[in-house]
Amino acid sequence: MIVGSAACESDEKANMLKLKLVYVSDKNAELKKQVLVMGNPHKAGPFGTVKSLRSNLTIVADPSVNPRLAKLLEKVAFRKELIVCLANSNVKEMLERAGIPNYLVVAQDDDIVNFFELNHDPVYKRDPDQNVDEIFHVLRELLRLGYNVLLSDVDIVYLQDPFDHIYRDSDVESMTDGHNNSTTYGFDDVFDEHFMGWGLYAHIMRVWIIFQIYQDLFSI
Repeated sequence: MIVGSAACESDEKANMLKLKLVYVSDKNAELKKQVLVMGNPHKAGPFGTVKSLRSNLTIVADPSVNPRLAKLLEKVAFRKELIVCLANSNVKEMLERAGIPNYLVVAQDDDIVNFFELNHDPVYKRDPDQNVDEIFHVLRELLRLGYNVLLSDVDIVYLQDPFDHIYRDSDVESMTDGHNNSTTYGFDDVFDEHFMGWGLYAHIMRVWIIFQIYQDLFSI
């Protein structure tokens, strides 16, 4: 059987056209998704619901979530970014030496509130009946208000402004206290002892709360 060169060229052109069609179709689908995401900004849904697309979209600020907190953040959040730490009066000395301007202290008692207000420094305290899982709910409110948040423990010492060293290439980043290849990536050892009671599962509860917060915002 003899096959002419013209037939081979026709088959090759057909394959090339099919490949181009697949590429153009994929590109068109990607552009449609970008138009959908960028053209219609979204607000985070109520707690426990998911109303966002599975993509890296911008969350529309919703001041009605917490007007008191929104007014405070306008004064302290540079470039819509801030460090947030949960504190009580035991950390006054460390916080007094803080040199980073865009930070917010979530106070756990009236002493720390009075201390910061006396020095005209930013401080926020939730209502007394809202102390359950306080920091996680404050974090969610900050995100819904449209801010980028670096949640920090009070035992962290800053030598430079951390925002100068963040790449901002993902929605959520975290740092563990791990000291080896296992614990660095989030694995923790828990002893199954009866006297621990429900505390045996406390670490799982915290992870679940954080997951719920980001699920609402980013549909993880």
